[in-house]
This record gives sequence, C-alpha cells and structure tokens, in this order.
Amino acid sequence: MLQNKSKLSKDKINNIICLCLFLATLLISGCTTEADIKRDQMIKSLSIQMVQNQRLSSDTTLQLHDIKQRLGMLTGEVEERGHQISVDQGNKTKEFQGQLDILKTQIDEQSREIATLQNVVSEQKEYLSKVLSSLSSLNKTATDNSLSPYDKAMNDYKNKQYAKAGPALLALLSDKSVTGKRLARVYHNLGMIAYSDGKFENAKTYFSKLITQFPKVSYNANGLLFLARSFQKTSQENEAKQTYNMIIEQYPKTDSAKSAQADLKKLK
Repeated sequence: MLQNKSKLSKDKINNIICLCLFLATLLISGCTTEADIKRDQMIKSLSIQMVQNQRLSSDTTLQLHDIKQRLGMLTGEVEERGHQISVDQGNKTKEFQGQLDILKTQIDEQSREIATLQNVVSEQKEYLSKVLSSLSSLNKTATDNSLSPYDKAMNDYKNKQYAKAGPALLALLSDKSVTGKRLARVYHNLGMIAYSDGKFENAKTYFSKLITQFPKVSYNANGLLFLARSFQKTSQENEAKQTYNMIIEQYPKTDSAKSAQADLKKLK
C-alpha cells in the first residue's frame, strides 16, 4: 500500500516537472525577439550555403582528381608516343645511313671500274691511232706507187704540197702524153704556184700560155683573174684593168668576175 502511494507521488512530481518545463519553454519562446529570429534565419541560411559549398567543393575536388588522372594518362601517352617516335627516327636514321654507306661503296667501286675502263679505252685509242697511222702510211705508199705522174702531181697540188708539185708539173710539160685539158690544167697550176711564191713574171707567162693555147677551158676565168693581179703586182695597171674588164665581159656570172669588179674598183 505504501509502495503504491510512493509510486503515485513520483508520477505526480514528474508531471509537475514536465508541466513546468513546458511553461518555461512557452515563456522563453514568447520572449524571443524579431532580431533573434532574423539571426536564426541567417544562421540557417549560412548553414545551408555551407553545406552546399561543401558539396560543391567535394564535387570540384572529385572533378580535379579525375582531370589530374586524365592528364596523367595523356602525359604518359605523349611521353610514350614521343619515345616511340624518337626510337623510330633513330632506326630510320640508322637505316638511311646504312643505305648511304652502301651507295657510297657502290659509287666508289663504279668510279674505280670507270677509271679502269678509261685507261683501257685510252690504251685502245692509242693502239688504234698507231694502227691507223700505219695503215695510212701503207695506203699512201701504195697509192703513190699506183698513181700516174700526172695524178700524183695534181694530188700534191691539191694538198698544197707546192714544193713537190712544182717540179712534177714542170716535168709534165715535156710529157707528150699530157695534152688538151690536162695540159691546160698543168699551166694553170704552175701559174698559181708561181703567184703564191711571188714569182709574178713566171705567173704571167704560164697564165698567158693557158689563155692563148686553150681559150675554151674552164680554168681561164681564174687564170685571167690572177693574170690581172700579176699585172697589178708588177705595176702594169693598164694591162690589169684590161684583163679585169675581159673577165667581166667574157665570164660575167662567175665568182672570178665578182672578184675582178672588186679589184677594178680599187684601181680607179
């Protein structure tokens, strides 16, 4: 019985305490000012912003971490790619250098071969030159031996070997087998040799015989031209003029006529 009463008293006391606390809370709440309310709202707002900033900071940190990881991966790839490129370039350079060395060796070998061939060609040319010279001498000897005195004399004159041709041509004047146009050619060539040697009187004699004895041969136009020049060389200008005019009249379309006109102008 006493225990029940004690228990009841405690319950009442607890109820009374709770009631007091409730009343105190009401009193405190009733005493809160408007400034306190604003401050509390500001604190709540700042708290919310702080939480949001913390979340943003956390997200940003995660993004930065992710970016760093990607940058790290890219840096690694770039370094690896650069290393590979460097290795490839080194290999290509070595390969290229090897090819250059091979080409240089081949060029050196070819240069030696060319030099050898040039020596061989030079020797062959020298040998061929000697052979041809020998053949030419043999052929010339054989030809000279097979030519008639007339042909040999004309061949020497053609090759401007006047020292040999002159005596041979003089000998032909007494050769009774040399007649007609062939004899006219002998007089013409003797006159040309005399003129080239400065023996103008002899030249006049040979050219005069050519023109008087063989008036229709083709050598006469040139013979008259050098006859006129021989007159001019011996100061016989009147005879020279007459002879030049004769060439112009009788052989107007020849080169000798053109030369005669030029020489005649110099005399006037």
